[in-house]
Amino acid sequence: MTLQRIFLGVGLAVLVGGCASRPVDEPIGYTYHELRHEGSVYVVGSLLSADKVRAGKPPRTTVGRFSASGLPVLFESDGAGLEQWLQAEYQRRHGLSN
Repeated sequence: MTLQRIFLGVGLAVLVGGCASRPVDEPIGYTYHELRHEGSVYVVGSLLSADKVRAGKPPRTTVGRFSASGLPVLFESDGAGLEQWLQAEYQRRHGLSN
């Protein structure tokens, strides 16, 4: 009986851990926010950054490209890969390819 409980406990831990995990390529602690500000589209990785853009203080470090309509799109960068995730998410949400 005890051995069955151990296996049951391990099995449940694996299931719960698997369900709670996030995609490997999604930076933990970041969320996607897309805003227009002064003729550009800003894509940032947190609610705090989005609030700063709304207040007229966009991120200091950005990576740029252009939207399909020709607007500059500026992605927040943290030097640790945030900009790659934001760019991939932007492409996914807008039906674009690499």
